[in-house]
Amino acid sequence: MKTLKSLLLAGGLASVLLSGCGDKVEEFDISKLSLISPKFDNTGSFFSRPQKKIGKTAEIYVSPKDEGYNAGIVEIDLYEDEKPMPIASKKVEGKNPSVKFSLKKIKLGVHTYHVVAIDKDGNQGRSKKLELEFTGRDLDLPPIISWFSMHDDELIFNGNDYGDNKGIEKTVLYEDGKKFKDFPSSSFVENLRNLKRKGKHTYFAEAVDKGGNVARSKIIRVNYGK
Repeated sequence: MKTLKSLLLAGGLASVLLSGCGDKVEEFDISKLSLISPKFDNTGSFFSRPQKKIGKTAEIYVSPKDEGYNAGIVEIDLYEDEKPMPIASKKVEGKNPSVKFSLKKIKLGVHTYHVVAIDKDGNQGRSKKLELEFTGRDLDLPPIISWFSMHDDELIFNGNDYGDNKGIEKTVLYEDGKKFKDFPSSSFVENLRNLKRKGKHTYFAEAVDKGGNVARSKIIRVNYGK
């Protein structure tokens, strides 16, 4: 037999349950084939060369990604100081297109840049911001270490020089802090197993450009075993 107390408790519980629903309306739009916007999900998807303080010209590299049903990017637009640059709109196609924007005759000073990628359904994805300072001077910028890592038993290095005096003259590999080998190029592959070392050894590399600027890589420690 139900008592008044039990009925009140039941009514209170029902009230609590109903009040949890409220009048909130959650909307979904399925008029588009895809609801997923393009993404810029890694450092290689939006960057400039040179970076930060530059001379007279720069290049911006863009590689967004679109996923999901009906994926595909159709347009990439470049913005300067939050305003679209009419000459910097590129028609593209594919799920992961890559484009390059060349910046020339830019007003001196600091400017911000971002891009917007538009997919086939009109979804838009916005990149992070880049801040570039155009000095107007001929700068000889140092090289950039784009890759220095181990792959299986090989030590791989790759560098780039995007300064106004372009070109890497040589790269130098160091072992345990001492110069080990020179390479007359911007990249090298060194098979460490062939060295037949024992114990632990450290390695780093330097890239030297034609202007004498030097960029040093991170340090890698390798255990050769006993």
